[in-house]
Amino acid sequence: SSEEVVRLREACNLKPGVPVIVCVANFRPVKAIDVLVRALSIVNERNRNWQMVVVGGLGGSAVDKAYGEEVLALCRSLGVDGQILFAGYRENVAAFLELGDIFAIPSRSEGLSNALLEAMRTGLPCVATAVGGNPEVVIDGVTGFLVPSEDSSAFAERLLSLLGDPELRAAMAPRARARILDCFTVRAMSTRIRAEYH
Repeated sequence: SSEEVVRLREACNLKPGVPVIVCVANFRPVKAIDVLVRALSIVNERNRNWQMVVVGGLGGSAVDKAYGEEVLALCRSLGVDGQILFAGYRENVAAFLELGDIFAIPSRSEGLSNALLEAMRTGLPCVATAVGGNPEVVIDGVTGFLVPSEDSSAFAERLLSLLGDPELRAAMAPRARARILDCFTVRAMSTRIRAEYH
């Protein structure tokens, strides 16, 4: 509900009028949050007017926990820790997506990302790495942007494009939503499967 989103905005200490980037990902090396943090430090060289919320818990393994610590240390060393809120594991992911203006998915590897589908259904333009199923979902330059995996500078350029251009974000939002409703709902997919059999 809109009331929940307002409460969440206050709880996350998000400033009015500052674009919010959302990332939904557990702290695991494959999710490449380190690449995103490096991209954001590049963004800050030209535009400091953003905040970010990362939704997702620490993975259970020792490798995941060490990776989480590494990411937090990287945030501090690059000076972006004040602009990024790590919200941890949350049940109400949809409400966090409603807070956002841009969705970021920097993964090194993906299947078909539910987080990406949900973000686009919410109407968020996305910056996503061109891995796994992401290129099937994101139409580059239309519903968001695709960038090479591990490329912090390319990720930063696309974030800067969206942060600096509210009209571009507004144009991409309905196209992102329509892309999911037209192609990735159960009804749309079952219609396509039936058509293949016919």
